[in-house]
Amino acid sequence: MEIQSLKVFVTEDEANDLLARVLPDAEPLEELRVRLTPEGVVVQGSYPAMMFKTSFETLWEVTAAGPELVARLVNVKIAGLPATLFKGALLRMIRDAVANQPGVRVQEEAVRVHVEELARHQGLPLRVRFSAVRCSIASLVLEAGNG
Repeated sequence: MEIQSLKVFVTEDEANDLLARVLPDAEPLEELRVRLTPEGVVVQGSYPAMMFKTSFETLWEVTAAGPELVARLVNVKIAGLPATLFKGALLRMIRDAVANQPGVRVQEEAVRVHVEELARHQGLPLRVRFSAVRCSIASLVLEAGNG
């Protein structure tokens, strides 16, 4: 199967439903939520630290790279304050969490999802070349084409 032309519109609610299905038991994270903004995909929530709940927020820039979607970690905030020093630790945690997930890998400061490989693992032979990703308020558009 080869996708010649495709435009997928994803709402913020749909992204959050998908997140809940993919990470049903995201312990120790709580209140995990996705917000779609013109700047990119914001993932926010909280986690227990010592005796308090600490909020976090990450900003991911999503781009198209042929059969891959690439989410580059742009910014990390903990308790509302910039936490650039934690970027490396966060990416290592994500790398460890997806280590056995086919089609998903962490490279430098980005999570790369090879959609063809992921689909193949699900028994769906698929060829797709993403040409664009556009984020806006509460929505995301993925475009694929043969060009």
